[in-house]
Amino acid sequence: MPRRKPEDGLWRARPVLAHMRSLASSKGQSPWPVLGWAIVRALHTVPYTVCYQSLIGAQALNSLVGISGPTGAGKTISQRLLEDHFVFPDNDPVRPFSKSWEGLIPPGSGESMPDRYVYFDRLREDEEEESGEISAKDRLSNTLVWHHPNHAAVFFFDEVGMLASRSSRQGSTLVDYMKEGWSGSEFGRTLASGKGVILPRESYRFACVINTQPKRAGILFSEEAVAGGLQGRFLWFDVTADINRDLVSREPVKKFLIPAIDWRGVDHIEALEVMNNAHTQHHWDALDGLISETESHILLTQAKVAVALAVLDGRAELNQEDWDISQLVIEHTVKTRTVIEQALVEENRLAVIRDGKRAAVKVALSEKEKHRVNVEATAAAIVRWRERTGKKDAKDRYLSQRQREYKEEAEEFLRLNPDWQPPPQKA
Repeated sequence: MPRRKPEDGLWRARPVLAHMRSLASSKGQSPWPVLGWAIVRALHTVPYTVCYQSLIGAQALNSLVGISGPTGAGKTISQRLLEDHFVFPDNDPVRPFSKSWEGLIPPGSGESMPDRYVYFDRLREDEEEESGEISAKDRLSNTLVWHHPNHAAVFFFDEVGMLASRSSRQGSTLVDYMKEGWSGSEFGRTLASGKGVILPRESYRFACVINTQPKRAGILFSEEAVAGGLQGRFLWFDVTADINRDLVSREPVKKFLIPAIDWRGVDHIEALEVMNNAHTQHHWDALDGLISETESHILLTQAKVAVALAVLDGRAELNQEDWDISQLVIEHTVKTRTVIEQALVEENRLAVIRDGKRAAVKVALSEKEKHRVNVEATAAAIVRWRERTGKKDAKDRYLSQRQREYKEEAEEFLRLNPDWQPPPQKA
């Protein structure tokens, strides 16, 4: 009998997780990226005013997710599977909160992300208050109004190359904006012209999902990204993990209804005692220099996973099972991240070899060019000697030490090129 893996218990723990695995298996896909998208979608339905509260303070329930795998392995399919087979409170037409899901946003640049949250409305403040169409809490100013009732947006890069190309532009700060969005920090900028927008801290719900091939994820694993603690903020899901080829089926899969939560009166989700203890120890370890940049935010990321699991289960409070399952998700994230790091190390090694070969060719060409210059300089000296003396054989004493080394080659060059003339000498 095959030995069961720890994650097997994860997929059997709850009906929603079992449905994800069954759905993914029937389509020949991994359940992990489906879970990644489910975490994003679950947190998207949590009111932006609700935070995760622990002893170290409040944390916005915003998320960063990376879907990793080779080309054609199903990175994009996982999102479609979730949308086609799971009904959330914000995309169910029979629920009060229906039709507020607006889909995915392809960001243009980091600076444009905050602009996606608001739009300009020229109604005067007294007119809007009188009409009751726009409440004061949904305004940033007399002209800026939130697009989404939950101040929410999910940004999506279907290919990491899009992120790399945009981040290479002068002034592009996509990675910095992703870190700010995850933290729920003040989000945005204003230009000297007065244009632009700044979203107040913890006033919005943010998520960003990126599809990538392991060896192309370098921008997310650069020295700057690592130093800024980006890795600990990301959840990574492997599209090649836990695929059961024997369960592929043409049978239709029923939709799964995610329970709705009554958020009235809820302003935060309280950490469990075990979570507070973990946060406290993590804080002491960070002060003592025992936490690497890569792990600096991973505990808060795990807490957000636990909250998402509770929401998927229809609860606004955490239980021990949420925390236990979130640990398995983090273990998968770390494993996937390690695979990406190893792929990048190998890619960098091959790049060094390629660059080394190119450098060797350049050096060889350079040496060849130097040799040609020396031969022609010697040939020029011989031609001038001949013109001045009328003699064919140039004496060594009339050549420089370097020219003497190239004399035979220069004479052979002149024999093969009888019409060759040296360039005119500078005055």
